[in-house]
Amino acid sequence: MCKECIHSLIFGVKVLDDSINRLTKKEPDWVGLEVNRRELEKYVKVLTGNKCISKTLGEVIEVNLKRWRDGVVTKRDLEVLSAITTLHGYLAEYAKGMVADFCQREKLKEVI
Repeated sequence: MCKECIHSLIFGVKVLDDSINRLTKKEPDWVGLEVNRRELEKYVKVLTGNKCISKTLGEVIEVNLKRWRDGVVTKRDLEVLSAITTLHGYLAEYAKGMVADFCQREKLKEVI
């Protein structure tokens, strides 16, 4: 796993984290969520085009993006929050493992 892949993974985790925060506010930030959706779409392209990262992860993200495809999320759409939260947890765990593997292989204490 290269440094760029790790930074890309961490970026994805941060965007999802921000999405969860925007959705769980009393007044959800729908405009910000649309920006996040577009960022995630770019991120999926990077992931699926990158040979270092498992394509399965890109597919998991793509499936979840389809549930959020129009960028229009109703206040009752708890499925979206559930999908994002699940994905965020999965990505965070994946990124943590990749960072640990990279550090061990490169004999580094920290990457970022």
